[in-house]
Amino acid sequence: MQDIHSILKKTDEIGSRLRFSSSERKTGAATLLDLSHEHAKSVVLLIDAKHYGSAFALLRPCIEAYIRGSWLLYCASDSEVDRFVNRDTQWPSLSKQMKGIEGYYDLPGSFRRYLGKSMGVLDALTHGLSSQIKKRYSDGHIEFQITEEEVYDLIWEASYTSVMSHIVMAGIAEDEDATQQLQRLLPELRTLRELIKDDDEPK
Repeated sequence: MQDIHSILKKTDEIGSRLRFSSSERKTGAATLLDLSHEHAKSVVLLIDAKHYGSAFALLRPCIEAYIRGSWLLYCASDSEVDRFVNRDTQWPSLSKQMKGIEGYYDLPGSFRRYLGKSMGVLDALTHGLSSQIKKRYSDGHIEFQITEEEVYDLIWEASYTSVMSHIVMAGIAEDEDATQQLQRLLPELRTLRELIKDDDEPK
């Protein structure tokens, strides 16, 4: 857990040095990406306080803010940028945004894990549907039921999304040094995930 706190602290420190131009496309995207990072930090704080249901509820907004910010930066037309930055109006579906980002990077399927059932579960946890209900009741007690593996998966997903958001933000700021520092955090996260999985395996 402390390793995750360390990674989020590093993203904070690097992100605080970034500076952005005043174009609506760049600042609009950067604010959404920063929101994603704020949600990620909040997920970890909520887990520290054992408010697991609220932590799960924030994961979808965390991921969604990252997707929206990236799509606004790379894929939206100038008229769409003006509309979405200045008015609260209906955005394209998340699946359409994800496909647009995949097309920009030429990485088809890279957002596949957020589609279908996975996003449906996140949506249910965010909006208090059956997934929240089932996890909050057991043997006559109302208390969120969660395994240690689920806790670490939740923390890891939020932290990964935070680092990815900051990598895009560093690109917006045209700060190559920050980009490289942030990219070096990704292997740390992957190593941490492997260590967690190894610890969870039966001895």
